[in-house]
Amino acid sequence: MQRAVLLVCASALFILLTPAVALAHPLGNFTVNRYSRLTVSGEEIRLTYIIDMAEIPTHQERSRMDRNGDHLVDAAEQDAYVAHLVDALPGQLTLYLNGRPQAWRLEQADLTFPTGQAGLPTLRLVTEWTTLLAAQPGPWQADYRDTSYADRLGWQEIIVQAAAGATLEAASVPAVDVSQELRVYPDNLLQS
Repeated sequence: MQRAVLLVCASALFILLTPAVALAHPLGNFTVNRYSRLTVSGEEIRLTYIIDMAEIPTHQERSRMDRNGDHLVDAAEQDAYVAHLVDALPGQLTLYLNGRPQAWRLEQADLTFPTGQAGLPTLRLVTEWTTLLAAQPGPWQADYRDTSYADRLGWQEIIVQAAAGATLEAASVPAVDVSQELRVYPDNLLQS
């Protein structure tokens, strides 16, 4: 097995736009929070990408989902919404290896509506993507950027980890997840 060596540059480690106390969505009930975990192996790069919308953007998105206007989101409407999002995301989650753009392949997408403040729903989309490295000679220099929801306030976390068959020589982002995939926001990082 060829050992992958990767240098990673990312557009952001964290973007913390407003100070707040740690609540379910500590930056406010209007935020769209994003999480990217790149896991590099000798054969592929796997991207776990999560969107966590607070109560207000969730209400807006559920209104868009409700195509028949019955104020409910049925399975077909939910599936159509997910299909629309995952069609758009690869163009917003760009990965370049040695200057060449890579294509993401969707492996899985799961949309849920966890209960947020005051019993209101929030939106959580968890996706898994892969891109193969087999045809690429290593070592690689990678540049990953997440431009989805760039106009929205929220937490953005990008981490990179090496799996079997890979070594990270340098990275501009950490290997440690501090928000538990946008489930727990650490108080000490929420102050500006």
